[in-house]
Amino acid sequence: MNSKSIFKKSIVVILISAFFIAGFIACFRFFTSNSKSGRSFDAKSVPHSQIPYEITSTITLNGKKVNCDKKYVSQVSNVAMITEGGNYCIEGYLDDGQIRVFTADEEVTLILNGVDLRCLNMAPIYVESASNVTVYVPDTTTNSITCAEIGTYESALEAATYTNNSTNEASAETSENKDTPVTKKGVIVSECNLSFKGGGTLDVFGYMRNGIHARDSLYLEDTTINLTTTNNGIKATNDIIVTSGHYDLASVGDGLQADGNLTINGGTFNITTGQGSASIEKKSETPPTFDGAGMSPDAAFGNSGMPPMPPANANFGDSGMPPAPPADANFGDSGMRPEPPADATIDDSDDSGDSDDSANSGSSEESKEKTKKSEKLSRKAIKASDTLMINDGSITIDSADDGIHADNSVVINGGSIQIASSDDAVHADNSLIVTGGKLNITDCCEGIESTNIDISGGDISVVSTDDGINASDKKGEPIINISGGKVYVNAEGDGIDSNKNIIITGGEVYVDGPSNSGNAAIDVGFEDGGMLVIKGGIVTALGMSDMLDVADESSTQQSLTFVFDEYLNEGGIITIIDNSGNLVSQLTLKKNCDSIIFSSPDLITGETYTFTCGDVEGTLEATKINATNHESFQMNFPGPNPTDASKKDSKKESKTDSDSE
Repeated sequence: MNSKSIFKKSIVVILISAFFIAGFIACFRFFTSNSKSGRSFDAKSVPHSQIPYEITSTITLNGKKVNCDKKYVSQVSNVAMITEGGNYCIEGYLDDGQIRVFTADEEVTLILNGVDLRCLNMAPIYVESASNVTVYVPDTTTNSITCAEIGTYESALEAATYTNNSTNEASAETSENKDTPVTKKGVIVSECNLSFKGGGTLDVFGYMRNGIHARDSLYLEDTTINLTTTNNGIKATNDIIVTSGHYDLASVGDGLQADGNLTINGGTFNITTGQGSASIEKKSETPPTFDGAGMSPDAAFGNSGMPPMPPANANFGDSGMPPAPPADANFGDSGMRPEPPADATIDDSDDSGDSDDSANSGSSEESKEKTKKSEKLSRKAIKASDTLMINDGSITIDSADDGIHADNSVVINGGSIQIASSDDAVHADNSLIVTGGKLNITDCCEGIESTNIDISGGDISVVSTDDGINASDKKGEPIINISGGKVYVNAEGDGIDSNKNIIITGGEVYVDGPSNSGNAAIDVGFEDGGMLVIKGGIVTALGMSDMLDVADESSTQQSLTFVFDEYLNEGGIITIIDNSGNLVSQLTLKKNCDSIIFSSPDLITGETYTFTCGDVEGTLEATKINATNHESFQMNFPGPNPTDASKKDSKKESKTDSDSE
């Protein structure tokens, strides 16, 4: 090889190396610059030809500046104010600024076409005045709106628990900024009706109040919204209607909240509130038994297994009951004075009212006030102040408070819903109606709770540490009506509990009730004149006999309530056989029990039925519509009668002998 060829090749190598080094330096500077500005999001846009709107003006975000058509947009520093109705296409990246809408009652469409918009101390998008505003997110675009420097749910949680003594400078500069008007706090805030449309993706991050807040009504359709916030995720001061879309919501406060009605007609939801259902210990309904089992030595009631009777001269009035506590002594369902939650977080407010943060941040009074507010922090997944209706959709909930909650009514007509909750899975103050859909409650304190519960369809499964289905008497006369659908309950408290009546006219009801004797598979408010009435359907309820309620004689379908002479162990198989040797029912025990309530259209009055489980066997003749071998104990306080207690002692001895053999 001659010297000329060597020289040429050397020049080529040097040039390639130079280009490589220059490219490396350019890339390094680019990523270093982005890192310093906190930018890590890669927004994606589409050509204007793919946007189904006639664009009035394009607002271009250039890092620190806003470029726009001055005819339609008024610009002050890093704030772009839209002053006329129309369709505005927003593109690019803005490090710290705001898009504000202020029109004379006109309609505005904000087209987010590859936007990465950030604002440190107020809402990056704020609609101050308009008739209606639509946020359109074109298909295939990705967009991000951030209030303060929050990028992960863990960061949001850390910001939510920020205190004045913290060294977190970012929090001190943003969430504690007392000069920011409260109406502008949030990520996307609108003073008028707000709609989201388009099949693109919008990421929402922030911890200054709510993520998306419409101070009128809110309409959600098609868009994919991934949201992280330290107060409420998506909120409307009036109604919320969801037609479709995909919503991943992680909020310290409520996930999806309407101060009016909330209707879900479709869409996919994954909602986590607080730190999820596992973050708070659920109440477990395991009251002491009256036979001494599970009780501390100093709480025993003697050989009778009964609590001590009141003195003979105790005057409780006409009712025969001890006096109730004062009306203003609100100790909740447990009867105990409530303790504040161990993981209570500090937040501006629960947003039930928007008062400004004007107190002295360093004062002890403010600290006390924040503590009070944090104790009241609502962390419900889906919440409505009036009626909450679910017609369709796929919903997955992991909540540190109620999963689905309405101050008035909950109506479930369809959809697929899965809930893990540290409190009630589904709660309505007045009425709760299920006509269809699939409701799978995998973990909760109480599963379904309301004053009036009506189940006429659907597929319901409840696993609870307290009552599975509970009709309380907080706002009226409690009743549970089951006329259709499939209902399965696995409860540590009462399986199906009404403070008055339970009426079953159809459907399939199966209860794996508690294995503790202080609760029942089916419990009615006998002391208030309540009754269990069975007029149809198939009912199977397994549990302990100490608190057992038998179907009322006003029932029109034959029921059998049978108490075995021995305790039955988990895994055993109960069979019910008619007089002709035909198998009527067979089931496997998931818990220890000693009793069964069974009703079916196939049962015949006058027939004799044999109940077996292993070596334990007994017969019951259906001489009346509510046939039973159980002698119910009908006093005004819970517990078995002495006869039952004696029987339990003999059963326990028999079981012990059997175990030893």
